[in-house]
Amino acid sequence: AASEYLIGLGDAETAIGSPFEVASRHYERALKLAPTAGAAFIGRGKLAFAHQRHDEALHCFTAATSLLPTVGTAWLLLGATQSVAAAMHGESLRHEAVTSLKRAATLMPADADVHWQLGDAHAQRAERRLAVESFAAAVRLQPGHVEAYSSIARVVGYEVLNLRAARLALRCY
Repeated sequence: AASEYLIGLGDAETAIGSPFEVASRHYERALKLAPTAGAAFIGRGKLAFAHQRHDEALHCFTAATSLLPTVGTAWLLLGATQSVAAAMHGESLRHEAVTSLKRAATLMPADADVHWQLGDAHAQRAERRLAVESFAAAVRLQPGHVEAYSSIARVVGYEVLNLRAARLALRCY
């Protein structure tokens, strides 16, 4: 109960844009009370990511997926962070991002953002067909998912001028 309260305080501090140290302190206290509180690792990971502390975010989301292996959000956050951090760490992290995001898609098959993120991870690996398939899944789940349309257009080489052009790109591919 006390750890959940502290996690809530950390989440609130993160949401209002408090300095890293202020919000982080709440998550640290929560983890001292409940070292296996996956939600505290997720909150701290989101905070670290927001402050561009990607290595710390990776650590937190990895811990969260270990503690909460059936929670798709933990896998989504890990995979998205791996995709971003891959610019610094290279190809192995791109592969891990795809693996994590596939796990998220298995756990949350109806979440358009999961499929969009998976498509982006495939695109980073130059896996065009898989990227387009994932983006198309996002569009099927959420027809107004502008990012997915734009990503399809980027991957297939079209410039998106509007939603109609993105839909054309999807049909042509």
